[in-house]
Amino acid sequence: MINISGVSESRVAPIAARIIGEKPQSLIIVSTEVRAKRLAQDLEFFIREYGKEIIVLPPWEHYFLRYDAKNHDQLISRLKAMKALRAGEEAIIIAPVTGAVKKLAPHKYFEESSLKIEVGSVIPPEDIKKKLVAMGYERTEIVESPGQFSIRGGIADVFTPDGENPYRIELFGDEVDSLRAFDKDSQRSLENLSFIEIFPAEQIVSSSHIFEKAIEVIGKAYTSAAKTALKREDAELAKNLEANRDRLCEYIKNVENLQLLENYIHY
Repeated sequence: MINISGVSESRVAPIAARIIGEKPQSLIIVSTEVRAKRLAQDLEFFIREYGKEIIVLPPWEHYFLRYDAKNHDQLISRLKAMKALRAGEEAIIIAPVTGAVKKLAPHKYFEESSLKIEVGSVIPPEDIKKKLVAMGYERTEIVESPGQFSIRGGIADVFTPDGENPYRIELFGDEVDSLRAFDKDSQRSLENLSFIEIFPAEQIVSSSHIFEKAIEVIGKAYTSAAKTALKREDAELAKNLEANRDRLCEYIKNVENLQLLENYIHY
C-alpha cells in the first residue's frame, strides 16, 4: 500500500501511473466520487500505453443491491469492477472511501454463481433460464440493456453487466451449437466465440445457502437477546424479541420460496 499526500491533484495522475503502470491490478482510494472521476480522466492519458481499463467504483448506497432507473449505471460499474478483479483482468479501480470500505457478499458466492458455456457443451434451455433468474437477470422479449436475457425456442440472448454487446446462445436440442456476440440494435452477428462466461447481474446472488444462513444467524442473535432479557426479568422485551425473530425468519423463508417460484415460471 502506498499513500500519496501533499501533492496537487494535477500531479497525482502521473505519479500514480508510474507506480501502478505495470501492475496487473491496482486499487486507488480517494476522498470523494468527484475526485475519483477526475483522477480517472487524468490517469487515462498516462496509462494509455498499458491498455488497461479504468473503472470508477461508485460510492455506496443502500439501493445498489438491485437494478432500477436511478442506479443502473452505478450498479453496472460496481459489477464490472467485481468481475474484473475476480477474473484477474488488468484493471485500475478508483474508488471513493465510501465505496471502498463497504463490505460485500463473500466473493466465493459471486464466483460460484458465474456460468461458463462452451460450444459443444450440453445444457437444457430450462436450466439456462433458472440459472440466469437466480443470478439476478431480468427476462424480457428482446435484450436491450445489461442485466437482461431472453429465450425463444433454442436461442438464448444474454446481456452481461460487463459486456459491450449481448451474447447469443444457439442450441441444437440441449447441445450448444454456436456462441456469438451480436449488435442489439441490428441483431447482426459481430464475433463467433468458443466460450462465454456469464457473471451475476446482482451483487447479492440468491441461493438456498444464503437464506438458510441468514435464518440461522438471526435466530441465534434474537434467541440470545431474549434469554438476556429474561435474566433481567424483562419478560415483555423477551416476548417481543422472540416475536420479531419468528417474523423475520418467516419473511426470509417467504422470500426464498418466491425466488424458487420465479425460477420455475414459464414466460
